[in-house]
Amino acid sequence: SWDDILRLTTADLPETDAVKNLMAGFEAHYAERYFSTVARLLRRHAPNHLYLGCRFVRIPPAEGIVAAAGRHVDVLSVNCYSRVPDPTAFGEWYRMAGERPILIGEHHFPLK
Repeated sequence: SWDDILRLTTADLPETDAVKNLMAGFEAHYAERYFSTVARLLRRHAPNHLYLGCRFVRIPPAEGIVAAAGRHVDVLSVNCYSRVPDPTAFGEWYRMAGERPILIGEHHFPLK
């Protein structure tokens, strides 16, 4: 029941590869639905605008989430909080997103 689900805690889920794979699959499915829905509605109601997706922050979430975004956004938006953007890290984002262009949506220079 939904009441049972609401009472679940992380302690109720065994940390096995099977559970981790199920959770990753669910997250990827959820992300696919989210990004595809927004893309469809944006193209219907504002067809001459770019879909920049959400703004991801620093460390990529599960690869399935970034891949889902890459299938639907025009540009992948990623915030960068290092003095110089790391080409290796941004190369990984680029690869996971299916080689979508990347926009650094927020950047700052630390004082130290």
